[in-house]
Amino acid sequence: VQIKLCDIISKLEAEVINPAQEEVGIEGLASLSEAGPDELSFYHDGRYLKDLKSTNAAAVLVSLEFDEEVDHIPLIKVKNPSMAFNEIAKDLYSSESDSYGKGIHPSAIIAEDVQIDPSTVSVGPNV
Repeated sequence: VQIKLCDIISKLEAEVINPAQEEVGIEGLASLSEAGPDELSFYHDGRYLKDLKSTNAAAVLVSLEFDEEVDHIPLIKVKNPSMAFNEIAKDLYSSESDSYGKGIHPSAIIAEDVQIDPSTVSVGPNV
């Protein structure tokens, strides 16, 4: 699943600092230090300012009060960055589990001695 950055901004009714290509597709979520160019991250604690200033994320959710100088990535200003991050996670990942419903995805790796009732669980891809 991919969500366009412009759709995330619209959904969150957010202000953007350092606007970039809003048609960029967000395919995942990651920490500031691990994020790549198609992933969204969030910043909420001054201890991670160094990571924010060097992140490769497509964009970062920050609080409305954020006022540091970071100009290499779009910053999406929201009331509560971690809550907004969770909201986007639901959008990104809920449709993946809905697409295969109950059962075990063929790419899931399950130990031979594990007993699972596929009619009661959803085990996603590459788990």
